[in-house]
Amino acid sequence: MKLPPKLRQKGKAYYYDHGGKPRKWERLGSVYATALIKWADIHKGRDAELRTVGSLVDLFISKKQTLAESTLRSYRLYKRVLDKVNASPAPMLALDQGHLHQLIDDYPKKQIARNTALFVKTVYAWAVSRGHLQSSPFTGMRLKGTSRRRRYLTDAEFLSIRQKLEPKFQVAADLAYLLGLRVSEVPMLRFADFKDGVVTIRQQKTKSVKQQIITEDVKAVLERAKTLPGAVRGLALVCNRSGQPYSPQTISGAFFEASKLAGIKDVRFHDIRAKSASDETATAQARLGHATSQTTQIYLRKPIIATPINKVKDAKM
Repeated sequence: MKLPPKLRQKGKAYYYDHGGKPRKWERLGSVYATALIKWADIHKGRDAELRTVGSLVDLFISKKQTLAESTLRSYRLYKRVLDKVNASPAPMLALDQGHLHQLIDDYPKKQIARNTALFVKTVYAWAVSRGHLQSSPFTGMRLKGTSRRRRYLTDAEFLSIRQKLEPKFQVAADLAYLLGLRVSEVPMLRFADFKDGVVTIRQQKTKSVKQQIITEDVKAVLERAKTLPGAVRGLALVCNRSGQPYSPQTISGAFFEASKLAGIKDVRFHDIRAKSASDETATAQARLGHATSQTTQIYLRKPIIATPINKVKDAKM
């Protein structure tokens, strides 16, 4: 017999599983009918506020505060999209696959719409796993469009944009390429992280640590960073005149503005990380700090130019 969410049977007794650490179990009795009534009372009160899509999304975000700030920022963006299309006030059980398809069709920014739909799928799957819903209407749903960014930043484009950057942001772009960094990791780099021939990088998204050898190219960028204004007083490599590190948004914004000056469209700072992976695939997984090669594959965007085979030879020739 399949029990409702959070209702557990141990021996002859039934319990409500409140979760938590240490795990809290509330005894409901040994008679199933009686236990089910008590379970319904607890569950109803537990989810009393979870009536709308918006309240479910808010709960999900509140439980994910240990994630990287960039991830939380994306979640808040998707919540604003749901607010904008009036999905947040809707009863959470009324949302179905058709609504997400319509969001992708009608919302002007297609990639954001698709990411929002994926976010909704994630939230509902989480709600099922936590017992807030018995099932998700989005299980097995395939979304329209492409989930991967395919833009490859060529050498010529990278150098053109780099030429338009201020020296401090050139350092940021060079380190991102050589070390395969996320933009959030660039301002976190300190001079003290470069020692004994190795640079130690603390990944902001996964909270893990990776190390890379300090090559001659990396050493040259490090020397340039030491000549920047504020470098003597501050600890950060990429900082303002007061020695304070720039925010990831400032670094990304500078790169975007430089791309416009260079006349190059559809470029993001994060494309540098994909270029790093694409230009040297053999060491890409370790350089980017991925746990699996499958994740690294997402970043490999450089077009593969195939060579035609030779023509079939005529036996008479």
